[in-house]
Amino acid sequence: MLHVRGLLSGKRLVLIGGTRFAQQEQRLRDAFELADFDWISLREHASSAPMEPVIAKTDTALVVASTRLAGHHHIDDARDYARKHDKLFVQLPAGHSPEQVAKAVMEQVGNRLAAAT
Repeated sequence: MLHVRGLLSGKRLVLIGGTRFAQQEQRLRDAFELADFDWISLREHASSAPMEPVIAKTDTALVVASTRLAGHHHIDDARDYARKHDKLFVQLPAGHSPEQVAKAVMEQVGNRLAAAT
């Protein structure tokens, strides 16, 4: 997890899915020493459009979508927006604890994130 902290420290992370909980948000901020963090909660059949401007921000380093907490439509759109705006995208298979995020980051985009740092 310390390696991922070094890669994300001072950067913005966008989390897609689930209900925003201040305590969990703070755990992620602290674990990765994030400069900024956006948690986007969307209803199942709502439009994905509100997430694009957040993903598109120039300082967004990583977009993380929770498979269990976001609809397939939102995950697909988040991946497309990330690709469109040249942002790294990670899909979390379960939960969003710092340990789970770190594991998914290393498995899916660790090398690319390290190269971008």
